[in-house]
Amino acid sequence: MRRVVLGDISANADPERRIVLGILRDITETSRAEADSRMLQGLTLAASEAPNLPSAFEVVLQRVCRSNGWTGGAAWLPRPNDDVLECNVLWTGDAAESARVRPLCDAVFAAGDGVLGRAWSSKMPLWVPDLVVQAGCSRSSAASRLGIH
Repeated sequence: MRRVVLGDISANADPERRIVLGILRDITETSRAEADSRMLQGLTLAASEAPNLPSAFEVVLQRVCRSNGWTGGAAWLPRPNDDVLECNVLWTGDAAESARVRPLCDAVFAAGDGVLGRAWSSKMPLWVPDLVVQAGCSRSSAASRLGIH
């Protein structure tokens, strides 16, 4: 993990007795919080300039994925007049990758069904470290075939 430190070094003016004092302070968390704040401000501005909701999701997904080194992301929203989640926006770095992973976005999820449905019904985030081995995930076999973990 990369650490960010702020340092201050001073020396006295006495040539007979040279004293150097150095102070280092770890400002990693402050630096990270400032970067997160800048990211959030940028996302808010970009989303507010988007012509519609799918465009706003696309720009947010693109920026978040790129800043975290992720190859793609998806925004799932409730389908109007229906009680299911559907993939509204899929973003990947290139068109070939988007076509390759599109099958993972073909399903819809009712509240409580699958990982997405469980997160939706609980209104709490779920962290899934490996979709392939996730219990109760209807997309595990498709993710395995695609090499997505």
